[in-house]
Amino acid sequence: MDRAPSMTSEKSLPTVLPRERPQRCSGVVAASQRLIASNLFSVVTTTATVLALTATDIKEAATARDADTGFDVIVVFCFCAFTVEICAACIGRRDYPWSFFFWLDSISTISLIFDVSAVRFVDQCQAAESTAAAPSSFFDGVALRASRTVRIIRLIRILKLYKAALERNQQQEQRKHSRVLPGFLPPEDPDEAVPDNLNDPESRVGKKLSDLTTRKLIMLVLAMLFALPYFEASEQYDAAASSAEYGVDVVNYRWVAYWQSRSAAVPHGDPSLRAAFDQALLLMVYYANPSGDLFACPADKARCSSDFLSKLLWIGVVDGQHDMAQVPLVNSSITSTETWDRTFHDDRFQYGTGRLDPRLIRSLTQPLGSIGAECDCNLVGVSLGEEMCPEGLRETEVNTVAPRMFLHDTTVPRLVLVFDIRSLSQFNAGLSMLQTLFLCVVLAMGNLLFSRDANRLVLQPIDRMVRKMQRIRDDPLSATTMGLIEHRREQIAAKLMSKRHLRHARSGVCFRFLRWLLVARKTASQPMETVMLEATIIKLGTLLAVGFGEAGTKIVAKNLQAQGSGVNAMVPGCFVDAIFGFFLIREFDSATEILQKKIMLFVNQIGRIVHSVVDEYSGATNRNLGEAFLTVWSLSQRPDHEHRRLAELALMSVVQVTAKINTSVELAEYRAHPRFAARSPGFRVRVHVGLHTGWAIEGAIGSPSKIDASYLSNSVNTAARLQAASRQYKLHSLMSGEFVELLGEDVQDHLRLVDSVIVVGSSVATGVYTMDLDVGVLKVDELPERVSHNRIKRLEVTAQRKAAKWSKDYSFVHALTTDPVLVAMRKRYSDRFFSLYDMGYRNYHAGEWEVAKYYFEQTLDMLEGAVPGEVERDGPSEALLSFMRNRDFKPGDKWAGARTLTSK
Repeated sequence: MDRAPSMTSEKSLPTVLPRERPQRCSGVVAASQRLIASNLFSVVTTTATVLALTATDIKEAATARDADTGFDVIVVFCFCAFTVEICAACIGRRDYPWSFFFWLDSISTISLIFDVSAVRFVDQCQAAESTAAAPSSFFDGVALRASRTVRIIRLIRILKLYKAALERNQQQEQRKHSRVLPGFLPPEDPDEAVPDNLNDPESRVGKKLSDLTTRKLIMLVLAMLFALPYFEASEQYDAAASSAEYGVDVVNYRWVAYWQSRSAAVPHGDPSLRAAFDQALLLMVYYANPSGDLFACPADKARCSSDFLSKLLWIGVVDGQHDMAQVPLVNSSITSTETWDRTFHDDRFQYGTGRLDPRLIRSLTQPLGSIGAECDCNLVGVSLGEEMCPEGLRETEVNTVAPRMFLHDTTVPRLVLVFDIRSLSQFNAGLSMLQTLFLCVVLAMGNLLFSRDANRLVLQPIDRMVRKMQRIRDDPLSATTMGLIEHRREQIAAKLMSKRHLRHARSGVCFRFLRWLLVARKTASQPMETVMLEATIIKLGTLLAVGFGEAGTKIVAKNLQAQGSGVNAMVPGCFVDAIFGFFLIREFDSATEILQKKIMLFVNQIGRIVHSVVDEYSGATNRNLGEAFLTVWSLSQRPDHEHRRLAELALMSVVQVTAKINTSVELAEYRAHPRFAARSPGFRVRVHVGLHTGWAIEGAIGSPSKIDASYLSNSVNTAARLQAASRQYKLHSLMSGEFVELLGEDVQDHLRLVDSVIVVGSSVATGVYTMDLDVGVLKVDELPERVSHNRIKRLEVTAQRKAAKWSKDYSFVHALTTDPVLVAMRKRYSDRFFSLYDMGYRNYHAGEWEVAKYYFEQTLDMLEGAVPGEVERDGPSEALLSFMRNRDFKPGDKWAGARTLTSK
């Protein structure tokens, strides 16, 4: 077999690629990329994000202060996980450092510091003392806004969770894309969904637009969260004091009056002022009854102490200059609960205070020092709850209230009240978790709603166009399949629309009117420009694939893959090994003269048969030359062990083309054409074929103004010359010895070695073979071949037939000996005929022409004609006898067993 020269073993010229910048520490970069992409690390970061969002709220809602250490460990774990993630992303991703998500991750990670107890811890003693010294100032509002800001910064971690979900979704899309079959076709059933994107990954345009939309949505939500609290009137601007502040001022006023009445002469002070202080203090205690939850609120009360989440926890004084250990808060002479209840728990009150726990009465009437209620700091008081001192609770679980209307008199101890707001803190923690969930939903729905119209009208069409252009750039021939897929989608959409119309036609008048209001404008609107552009891309790609064919795929692909808008159609060619088939329509000049304008229909009818058969048998039509068709079976694209099967398929395509042309109903009509019958009695459409294999140069032929993608080599010319020589032998096909060598011995046994010739343009003799076929016995089909109008269906059927030809069960010899049509065409060629011709050829090749004459004269008239009793002369026997007769059956001294073909 004629192969490409060794010096041209490269298939194409090398493409110069831009030099990439060398990466330092490539091992560290690869390790960082693997860490980020690993599923385990994704689970760790996602878990850390959820814990960072909810750990503080869970801690405040369900645990006591003793559990803070365990939650601090969780916070440290989250901080370490996020830090590792940021470092790995900075190393493994070029676009991550200093990007939007870099700052987002950094701020959310730094905000974890404020969740550590050691950072958030506030000494309750110092807080109480400072509150007693300066109970209200402008800085309280600043502190309130600062706490809100810190809480909002913590909500930024929601965006980490959202970003992780986006990244996992992109990874899943990429994995789906890797599993997509390249030959996907839409289903035949219109009720089945046809995926619009074929699971392709998102384009760069789509990623950029989605990223920008997400960023703007994030900034909008954060701006609202930060700004809205500053447009509200906070507590420091509220002129009306709360009940706790007003009550502390009243109690402190009575306390100051009582304390100032004390003297050396009256050490216990004025009894009336003492009674006034006791009454004010007990009214305060009953109003914020710590044991109010133990009593049910009567139905006739407007409000009760049990309705509030704030309970009085601790009452005491702040003073380092006075010994308060022996001073009771309430006059110790009053020890009866009935006495207090009659005064402060009156059923006539609209406010239900509830009864006071006797334990609290004993605590209030005992001297402060006798019950050991002195705290670790300069605070002396009595506890009304479970905790003896305020420092036993978190800073978020207590509210220290001190009087605002007092004189800075160091001779009077300052009164301080501490309220237990654990229930309120737990309620706020629950609301915070709901807020986190709500923001997650808002971000997801907001991003979906904001980008829905842009995705539907612009982004998704652009993504589809980009994907189609990428597929056409990588494989220009795929444009044909894409066009068929889009056509199938249109058919499915039309069928679904017809079903909807039928269903709506059967519905009521009101429903049809409502549908007209909602859908009429949408269905009557003109198609979007993006839809038209998308269809145009598919059509242009299909025209490129059909126009350039398989030989032009490299030309189209290289120009589409090249940077810039310039077109270089004159790309360098490349060497290929292939089988070339040259099909020629006989008597084409007469057909052109007779049919005139209808000659195009005539050629296309034959071309449809040639193209379909060649495609079914794994070949490709390269060029249509009017009366001829150049077909190619590429050997370079297949491994060596498949070359034999491909050669057998090429031979079978020649046999099938010959059979289908002679059985076609459409082509049989030309036999009865009066002008054909007058010019050539017994006319029938005939196509002669030449088959040869060898190397060729595949590339563009022409100029920048007009090019054709084809093959140049002596192998192509040899196939054309073998077709031309078939007229001398009156055969339908001739094939070279190089091609026959590719076939198996079992197939070669069914071929006849016709002659040994030297083709014009070559100095080496080659044997020429034929597959003897008798087309005269074929009958025209009663009905035209049924061809499905569904192009998708035709493509599926062709793909199935093509795949069946490559299965282990397929055999050329089996098909040749079992197909009724092929058996009929081979019937008249007996073994004796082949044996006699073989003997004649051997003597002819050896120069024993007289002996060869004897055998050829026998095979000349051995074949039965189309009419019973008539004899049809064998073309090869007649050609060789004529050749020897012209030389008086004397080979001469220079006879080398081969003759030179005189016809091109």
